Amino acid sequence: MKYIRHFHQTLLGKILLSLLGIIIAIALVLFSAWGNRLITP
Repeated sequence: MKYIRHFHQTLLGKILLSLLGIIIAIALVLFSAWGNRLITP
């Protein structure tokens, strides 16, 4: 439990959380109405 609480401070945690954030951002742009308006020419 102690390791899970400090996971975001480890190198692996930072990499995984940043990848998860990038995936969520791409999904929001691709699959939301705001993202569709942003992408369309």
